[in-house]
Amino acid sequence: MSEIITFHTSPGSHHCRRVALLIKEADLDVDERFVDVRPPGMGGENEKEEFLALNPNGKVPVLEAGENTLTESNAIMVYLCDRFELDQFLPRQAIERSRVMGWQFWQASHLSPTCDALMAENMLKPTMGQDPDAARIGQLLAEFDRCAKVMAVALGDSPWLCGHDVTNADLAIGAALMYASACEIPIGDYATLDDWFKRLRARPSWQATQPPAFTS
Repeated sequence: MSEIITFHTSPGSHHCRRVALLIKEADLDVDERFVDVRPPGMGGENEKEEFLALNPNGKVPVLEAGENTLTESNAIMVYLCDRFELDQFLPRQAIERSRVMGWQFWQASHLSPTCDALMAENMLKPTMGQDPDAARIGQLLAEFDRCAKVMAVALGDSPWLCGHDVTNADLAIGAALMYASACEIPIGDYATLDDWFKRLRARPSWQATQPPAFTS
């Protein structure tokens, strides 16, 4: 009997989506369990003892594989690629593997903090009746400009970040940009980046992982 793998996820989370994209791309047999995730103090399932036993951080995604529990989206992607020998998404050869994982680290350290902050200013503040901080938005857009130019260099000679095939790099970074339109992130100002994002959004895995009532 094969080991059951359970993916604890929330459809609106871009952190969960990068894992979900890999699962769909590779057609993995993984059980999905949807978690009612809410901010601290709002009574979400992520604050209950049962979930905190899986991840004391109270966040998704979480992956259960037999007796093992994994957290952090990019780490889960690495595990799935190694477990199911998904070399097309994360090569085993050291240099190629490091290049893909380098983009995943870059997404977590540079791109996501910028996109998340723009989300807070342009999406969350208005829903709470607060005015966005124009000066802060200007700083964040300058940082996004730097990130976009870094990506444009990588995409100059190939359709995907690490060559001619989709890898974890594209899935991780694409998920970080899933709310680009609502957050007023100007992807359209960068032709190479815009073309790459359109290719990613056209893939069946992207369509299959769209949150309910979400349009990109």
